[in-house]
Amino acid sequence: MWQRIQTIFLLLALGLEAALVFAPLWREGTALHSIGAFIWTNPPELFPTLASALLLASAGITSSALFLYRRRTRQIRLCRWNIVVLTSSQILIACYFFTMKMPFFTPAVFPAIAAALHFLAMRYIRRDEKRVRAADRLR
Repeated sequence: MWQRIQTIFLLLALGLEAALVFAPLWREGTALHSIGAFIWTNPPELFPTLASALLLASAGITSSALFLYRRRTRQIRLCRWNIVVLTSSQILIACYFFTMKMPFFTPAVFPAIAAALHFLAMRYIRRDEKRVRAADRLR
């Protein structure tokens, strides 16, 4: 499991998803805000609550896909769903920053990078599945 390249891609994506919860995304005056810290210190708002729910769902999907290495078709399906979740969270973050006209920091693009890593992992998982099916035909 750990020797496959798609596992490395999924681990990197999981790290980006976890870092996004704690990394500062925007600045209001002199205060830096992250999604995780904003939820605990302020009254509930739509953006941080929805963004944290999407990011926690994405981290859960990534961790479950990481340990389903024997069921490659299910792993591909989970990567597809996670790309959808990460794309929607990226759109949510971009819409929030454009409507509030706030400058954003580098971690705001972490969902797009994680989605690209999931796409690469999905390609390598599909390649492994083709190899296994080809080996089964030879037997």
